[in-house]
Amino acid sequence: MAEAFLWGAVGASALLIGALIAYVFAPGRRAIAIVMAVGTGVLIGSVAFELVDEALKTRTVGLVALFVLVGAGVFTVGDWLLDRYGAGERKDPSGAQAQGAPLAIVLGSILDGIPESFVLGLTVLQGGVSLPLLGGIILSNLPEGMASSSGLKTAG
Repeated sequence: MAEAFLWGAVGASALLIGALIAYVFAPGRRAIAIVMAVGTGVLIGSVAFELVDEALKTRTVGLVALFVLVGAGVFTVGDWLLDRYGAGERKDPSGAQAQGAPLAIVLGSILDGIPESFVLGLTVLQGGVSLPLLGGIILSNLPEGMASSSGLKTAG
């Protein structure tokens, strides 16, 4: 369990590093958008190659596809609900999140953080951390920390 916690902390540390980068260097919206796009692509790629491939060893293609679609649907509906109830700007580099609902912002962070931590912990329980998945999490958390922190700095 300590090993899973350690690897989870390594993945989450990218949020702090991203926040520090945003605070010290104040990157523009374009730079943050580019980093976010790369991070998203890496995370989707690592999930597809690591998790879907592993699931296909024990389940049929149809069942794996169904579970991936259900997971994407839950995330999409959750994100839509959060946007509707005040968290639409929860990670806005222009500082607009100062107008958002605090509880919705917290729920958005939970919707994002719990699944990736859970999956990373499962890979540790299977005998070792998945380095591609860890890399995807780090590269997706880095721009997340940058975007939210630059917006918080702008909002004062």
